[in-house]
Amino acid sequence: MVGVLAVVYRLRGEVPAVPVHTWLPDAHVRSADAISMILAGVLLKMAATASFAFAIRSVQRRLRSGYFVCTIGVLSMVYGAFAAMAQKDFKRLVALQFRRHMGYVTLGWAFGVR
Repeated sequence: MVGVLAVVYRLRGEVPAVPVHTWLPDAHVRSADAISMILAGVLLKMAATASFAFAIRSVQRRLRSGYFVCTIGVLSMVYGAFAAMAQKDFKRLVALQFRRHMGYVTLGWAFGVR
């Protein structure tokens, strides 16, 4: 069970979630506007789709309960929402809202694991 949780945690490293990707708001602020929106809208969602597709095939049979993944998703949503409320920079706000959105995606994936 510990090994399965380690695989899930590693796959979450590809997707902006609570314990990882603390550099993401800084990357959005320092990049050009178009690059920032491409990073938020396309690249990170492609990483999420690939990670979840791999995880569903390899981990779904072994991880009967998605409580760990569900907890990471809820924490990402809450952290992203509270951190975004305090932002004055639009690109940093986009980055934190994207982290919150990926929390919803993670929560949906956690409910898909049966």
